[in-house]
Amino acid sequence: MQLLERLQSHAKRTPDGLAVRDVARGGDLTWRELLSAVAAAARRLSAELAPGDVVLLACPNDPGFFVSFLAVLAAGGGVFPVSPDSTAAELAAAAERSGAVAAIGAEHVQAAVR
Repeated sequence: MQLLERLQSHAKRTPDGLAVRDVARGGDLTWRELLSAVAAAARRLSAELAPGDVVLLACPNDPGFFVSFLAVLAAGGGVFPVSPDSTAAELAAAAERSGAVAAIGAEHVQAAVR
């Protein structure tokens, strides 16, 4: 069973259970909220990604990271996580190594794959 299938199966059993806790900001997500956000983001990404496309992911460690990570997978892509504090040179190297065709994160992160 794949990761998304496992999460969806668990969410069906406990839709209102805690899925992601944001200790810093208190923006906790239930399984229902998490998978709803993932589905919406995956629909947007699907228009831009081909199956197997790699996406640089440079988000802080918060619920948005999990939504973005899972949305890329749901859209059929692969994730290459990088630190949101990476320099332009580090991001360019990561984009080249991974073959990333897109990026999620701040503007300087997205510029690495343009």
